[in-house]
Amino acid sequence: MCRPDGWYRGIIMSTKEERAARLEKFNKEIDDFKAKINAMADVREEKIETRHANYEERIVTARTKRDASKAKLEEKKKNAKDGIDADIAKVQASFDGMKAKVDEKKDAHDQKKLEKYIDGRLDYMDYCLSTAAVAMDEAYLAALEAFEAAAEYEEKYEKN
Repeated sequence: MCRPDGWYRGIIMSTKEERAARLEKFNKEIDDFKAKINAMADVREEKIETRHANYEERIVTARTKRDASKAKLEEKKKNAKDGIDADIAKVQASFDGMKAKVDEKKDAHDQKKLEKYIDGRLDYMDYCLSTAAVAMDEAYLAALEAFEAAAEYEEKYEKN
C-alpha cells in the first residue's frame, strides 16, 4: 500500500498525545464506517420489505380483478337469452382457463428467474460486506503495527 512521504517519520516524531489523538480519530472513522454499513443494510432490508408489500398488493389486486371477472361471467351466463349466448360463455370460460394456465406457466418461469437474480444480488452483497470487513480488520492491524513499531523505536533510540 502506498503511503505519503514521511508517514512513518510523522508517527515516530509525534508525541504520545498526538498518537492517541490519531488512534482516536482512526477509531472514530472505523465506527463511522460500521455505521454506514449498518445503515446500508437497513436501507436494503427496507427495500426488500417494500417490494414484498408491493408484490402482496399486486396479488390482492389480481385476485380482486379475477373475482370480478368471474362474477361478470356468471352474471352473463345467467342473463343469456338463448343457448348460443350460453355456449359462447362456456367457450370463453374455457379460453380463459387455458389462458390462465399459460399465464401461470409464464409467471412461474419469470418468478424463478427473479428469485435467482435476487439470490445472486444477496450473495454479492454478502461478499462485498465480507470484503469490507476484512479490509477494515487489515487497516486496523496495520495501524496497530505502526504504533507498536513507533513505541519500539522510542524505546530503543530516543532514550539519549
